[in-house]
Order: sequence, then structure tokens, then C-alpha cells
Amino acid sequence: MRQDTASWEGLRKIATELRQLRTWLVAADAPQSWEMEMTSAFKTDSSGRPAVHYCLKSRGNQHLLVLVNAIDRPVSFYLHGFA
Repeated sequence: MRQDTASWEGLRKIATELRQLRTWLVAADAPQSWEMEMTSAFKTDSSGRPAVHYCLKSRGNQHLLVLVNAIDRPVSFYLHGFA
């Protein structure tokens, strides 16, 4: 990967962003009662779960909503109950 400058720089950028999010990513997920509705043609991952995975992290009065498209296709969704 180091031979491909663009790929190497992309990986370095992702690693930097993950380091910045480290304290959030190790925090326990906050309780929530939302429901994911996939509205695109591509609805599920290879395990049959919604193509978008999500969780809410909380630290004091700060919150971080993490959303990840787990498939290699564009998707759209609605997160019911998110205010």
C-alpha cells in the first residue's frame, strides 16, 4: 500500500481521524430506542441486518451518533425516534 501514494495518504487520514475519535469509540453505547427504516433498494448487509449500522455514544452532556454504511452500495434510510 505504501507504493500507492494516494492510498497511503488516505489510510493515514483515516488513522488520524480514528485516533481523534478513540475516546468516543471505546465509550459504551448509550441506551436508545430508535428504529432504522431502509428506504433504498439496497436494504441489508450480508447478515440480513439493515445496511446502515448505528449507535449513540454519550459523555456527560456530549453525544455522538455513529452511522456506518456497511455495504458497498449507496443507501438511504430514516431513523425513527431520533429527535
